[in-house]
Amino acid sequence: MNEFKYKVGDKVVIIPEPDIYPTFWSHEMNKWCSKRMTIKEVTKYYYVMEEDAGDGLNDDGHWHWYDDFIDHAATETFAFGSKTVRRYVVIEEKYGYHLGQRVDFFPAGEIFETVRPILKEVLN
Repeated sequence: MNEFKYKVGDKVVIIPEPDIYPTFWSHEMNKWCSKRMTIKEVTKYYYVMEEDAGDGLNDDGHWHWYDDFIDHAATETFAFGSKTVRRYVVIEEKYGYHLGQRVDFFPAGEIFETVRPILKEVLN
């Protein structure tokens, strides 16, 4: 039996839109890319998410999500000292950052304001 990284109730973020689709990926799943989703069920082979009910082409009305379709566990904003940190994905290569790279920033300050145009907050 497979060892899964996540369990029922976990919040996860789906991978950014892939250049090369992983096995079992459908282009119709792209609308879920970089979105936060909740694991509803863990089967023998894949995850079922709450948010895609009625959207998937499988018999259960869901998409089947595999570990390589999940980018990372969704983290809420978190405190670091007295400041709040947020997670972002880089949407344009610039300032030494790479497309798709995950970065954590305090959403304030000169550095953040400089790179803000190339960032998209991961949690939607």
